[in-house]
Amino acid sequence: MAKDILFVILAMASLNIGCGGIDEALKDVADERRQPAMQLALAVEELEAGESSTGTVSMKDPASEEGDEIALASTEKSLSLPPVVVVAPGEQTATFVFTNYYRGKPKQVLILAGNGDAIARAKLYVPSIPFDVPPCSPHGCVK
Repeated sequence: MAKDILFVILAMASLNIGCGGIDEALKDVADERRQPAMQLALAVEELEAGESSTGTVSMKDPASEEGDEIALASTEKSLSLPPVVVVAPGEQTATFVFTNYYRGKPKQVLILAGNGDAIARAKLYVPSIPFDVPPCSPHGCVK
């Protein structure tokens, strides 16, 4: 019986290799272990017109002795944010404030942060998420 189980495992592995299954599985493991050089996190997912919130840039390695300048940009010109945020010497994070002045139809915008080859992005809905999620009740969600 042990031989039968081993044969089935080897046969499944051969099929997966032929279909790219093993390669993809190994790639996913490698990707999980690789931390990006920079990450960008926003305190909110949506921001109404006239409201402000914060974003945080996180770097994999500490900033240089002079500190590191991170350029900031948005795909929506009505979203006000500083053009640059500075990660203090030896630190790995910097926080900035942004304000939404967009009052049009709800849409998703990107906020981008970059320094050299490192680029990070985060999604934000302005002025709100474009769909209303129905409220749930103890008997199930309304559809």
